[in-house]
Amino acid sequence: ILAARRTIRQVRFGWPDAALAAVVLWHSIAALWAFAHESPRPALNMLWEWLGLAVAFFLARQVFSSGMQRRAIGAVMVALAVAVSIYGLYQYGVELPATRDLYVQSSDARLRELGLWSPEGSPERMLFEQRLASLEPMATFALANSLAGFLVPWAVVALGISIAFAPRLNLRQKVVIASLLIPLGLCLLLTKSRSAFLAVACGAAATAAVWWFGRHRQVQMRRMLVVATLAITLVGAAVLGTVMVGGLDVEVLSEAPKSLGYRLQYWQASGAMIRDRPLLGCGPGNFQNRYTAFKLPDASEEIADPHNFFLEVWATAGTPAAIALMATSATAGDDLRV
Repeated sequence: ILAARRTIRQVRFGWPDAALAAVVLWHSIAALWAFAHESPRPALNMLWEWLGLAVAFFLARQVFSSGMQRRAIGAVMVALAVAVSIYGLYQYGVELPATRDLYVQSSDARLRELGLWSPEGSPERMLFEQRLASLEPMATFALANSLAGFLVPWAVVALGISIAFAPRLNLRQKVVIASLLIPLGLCLLLTKSRSAFLAVACGAAATAAVWWFGRHRQVQMRRMLVVATLAITLVGAAVLGTVMVGGLDVEVLSEAPKSLGYRLQYWQASGAMIRDRPLLGCGPGNFQNRYTAFKLPDASEEIADPHNFFLEVWATAGTPAAIALMATSATAGDDLRV
């Protein structure tokens, strides 16, 4: 709050700001084109969403400029992710089972009162009961995968802190770090999001590599082995415990090739959409409307997005927006000091 109230004496505008501005500019042009030639309402919604993203990014860069302020924001976000994880664990163990029991015990009349009744065997009822029978926690999100996507970056941040500072922390501080990692890890495992598992593994490996090449000479090998052993033990215990309570099963791995196959179908169709309109795309918010014309004959469903952020920007806003997005990612670490 104090940082937000102080006077900004020098406006910061670097390569990350310029690259994101280019993304938003071309994305806005594509949205205005889609407003005139495609479905206008979703195009307008996405236009304002991206403008809001750009404004929030720019203001955050101005307000939180020092390393201390950035560390404070990181700590707040990790704490928020832990709180959401704890709620996800509560939802898995208490709230969802109670909701399923209540649904089973409710009469048709009660379900009508709640607006949840559909005829037996109808697609609506089957879909609702499938969602209700799902074991994956969602916390404050609509989907378990969305929850996993929120938790991933802050789990990597927490892992990075533990990797970098564990040898120098006392016992109490290590307990605090473990209390952050355990609920984050358990909740991520319960979401069964394979993409999230892979993202955390890649993030942890990259963080460990940076630390190893930058500071490993200052740390005794014995301490490093202790940290690695402890981390592997914690991960193994978390996986074992999740399997024992039924949160993980063999299908998480056995269904991975099928899930990847579906995504390859989505991405092939997205590539055809990009080739059809390489300059402005199909229009922000209009992916689902155009997807059916490019859907592969053996594809199983009609999707609202290609399940890939970069491809979504490319397909909906065109090649210039995709190039600017790559530039944004490449320059995101410029002048960053924490």
